[in-house]
Amino acid sequence: MVVTSDAMHTQREHADYLLSRGAHYIVIAKGNQKRLRSQLKALPWREIPLQGRAWR
Repeated sequence: MVVTSDAMHTQREHADYLLSRGAHYIVIAKGNQKRLRSQLKALPWREIPLQGRAWR
């Protein structure tokens, strides 16, 4: 299962709960979450292999 949410649910407790239930999740990191955005920018995105694309 994949769960999407708005920025209100971008919280560690929510992510921990979803992971404990075996779900994947997509959340929003807004500009006012400076520490989270810095952590995301520091990840090695170019090293992650592309799994697939869907074009419409």
